[in-house]
Amino acid sequence: MKRYIQSIVWMFGMILLVACQAEDLESTNGAAYWVEGVGDGTQVVPTPGSSKATMHFTALYDEPTNSLTGTLKMENLWEDNEGDEVTAIEFCGPAENGKTGTKMKGIITKSGYESNDSQRISLSGYLALLPDEVRVLKEGKVYLTVRTRNYPDGIVRAQLKTTLVDSFDKPAMVKSLAWDGNERIIIANPGDEMQLKVTVLPTYATDKTVKWESSEPGVATISETGYLKITGDGKTIISASTVDGSNLRIEAIVAVNFVPVTDIDLGTKLINLFMDETISLMEPVYIPETADQKELEWKVEDESIISFDEATRTITPLAYGTTTISAIAKDGFGTVSSLVVRVVQEGVETFYIPAADFNQGSGVGTENSKDTEQPVFEKQANRMTNGSWMGYDNYQVDLMNCGSIALRYSSPNNGSKVYVRLDDRENGPTVAEFDITSTGNWTNYKTIETTALDLTGVDLSKKHTVYLVFQNSGGYACNLVWIGFKPVKKSESCIGAAYFTTGNAGTENSKDTEEPVFEKQANRLGNGTWMGYDSNPLYMQKYTTVSLRYSSASNGGKAYIRLDDKDNGPTVATFDVAGTGNWSNYRTIDTTLNLDGVDLGRNHVVYIIFECSSGYVCNLVWIWFK
Repeated sequence: MKRYIQSIVWMFGMILLVACQAEDLESTNGAAYWVEGVGDGTQVVPTPGSSKATMHFTALYDEPTNSLTGTLKMENLWEDNEGDEVTAIEFCGPAENGKTGTKMKGIITKSGYESNDSQRISLSGYLALLPDEVRVLKEGKVYLTVRTRNYPDGIVRAQLKTTLVDSFDKPAMVKSLAWDGNERIIIANPGDEMQLKVTVLPTYATDKTVKWESSEPGVATISETGYLKITGDGKTIISASTVDGSNLRIEAIVAVNFVPVTDIDLGTKLINLFMDETISLMEPVYIPETADQKELEWKVEDESIISFDEATRTITPLAYGTTTISAIAKDGFGTVSSLVVRVVQEGVETFYIPAADFNQGSGVGTENSKDTEQPVFEKQANRMTNGSWMGYDNYQVDLMNCGSIALRYSSPNNGSKVYVRLDDRENGPTVAEFDITSTGNWTNYKTIETTALDLTGVDLSKKHTVYLVFQNSGGYACNLVWIGFKPVKKSESCIGAAYFTTGNAGTENSKDTEEPVFEKQANRLGNGTWMGYDSNPLYMQKYTTVSLRYSSASNGGKAYIRLDDKDNGPTVATFDVAGTGNWSNYRTIDTTLNLDGVDLGRNHVVYIIFECSSGYVCNLVWIWFK
């Protein structure tokens, strides 16, 4: 006998049963989720339900209108349960296998169903899902339970799973095609075989079929399923294409007995040019040296800023601004190396950020600073450990004419690093990094500086938020007073002698008052003493002379300036260092650089080495390239 249904919507609840046709299940604008659940008595908790009853729920959740519309089909409800009746249909969540969850929506029925029956369900308007309920539904943590008089825990229960769809009645197109793994470049040997795989997204795409092709079957063949077989020497392009009309295609290059270019060394990542200067890049270095095809295609991002002569690799400035030069290997393997060119004006002032003025951060404290060197700030940042970070979106930094970045700090500890990033502490570009070395104690301060800025991908037409990220293996990294962004200087670079990054010299306070003034000077410069400055690499094509500022109460000695290697690098300058009468009487000496045989189109690290028969050669304040 046909049983008729009368429904009462709970006051708290939640489900409104309405009559609707199948064609009603469509999304307003494509932002929709297909909701489906298949259930039986074994999923009911804590007491299993019927061993024969089953259910199948299908619905479409339309996100813009926050409406859920679907059909609940039940079979064999009364197969082993004649005379029972449905008492409730409930949506519970968050739930999981073995856990009922909290009731979200539910209906009570006064009459029953046939053993095989169906019910249309819609939730919308004031009965729509709440935001937390939508979230739980998308996470697959909602279960639908049908309860009866004889099965109060449920006769059947189903987990509802959601899948993002474009629309209910139209094919879902492929939107993304990617290699499953790092298969863009494949180095193979004759006779090799391998299975290539691609990831097709979205997962709900109607037709995920991929068409495989090889441009040179004599080198490699590819099957309909993506199985690759190497048949000969050479290069071939393997392509995977969609067939659903989305017209997506990806390619991989297969090389057999062919050595591709994996990197291109252009000598520098950054070149600063003034309007009256030109400069030439070094001969590119191909990596590996055994690469089979050493040819490049050059591209200039903005040709209104510079002109570039590919034959001589000469850069001529045309307008103030920034652009990128890219060298692209022609062997087809996609290797690209780039450098930033800035056509700049000479800056005047250093832009300082007080380290304690961060307005976001983690694992950082502040305290009164004991530093007395200008600029003086009342507070300093402290207690930085591994993973500590600070952000300064209250200080927007213009890097267009920035020539170097400096830090002022104190620390009794070695082994920490500081990374300077822009706009995002985790994923923003790292424009500079510093090694923190001991200053002896927490009240002895030191300034470190680097000109090795990496501005690749940085928009220099706008200002940026600075983040500092710390890394160490234990203890506190340092007390930090300030971060300074120093202006670029025209065709000259003055290196503070005491701020070496490698070497065996000592340091002490300087008594020199002549500009440029440095707080510290290098001392204890005896026979064999040396210093290296890899945080200040120099583009030697721009310089013709070098000067030393020093004092000496001894008989002096010799100083040698070498590039890139303190023992075997080219010696570009030799100084006879004579006594100045005492250790507080300073003198400047200069000489012409000997750049014969030096690659002028790349950056070089400066080393200075001292030689004497006894005692110390001098105290050294600075090394100035002009």
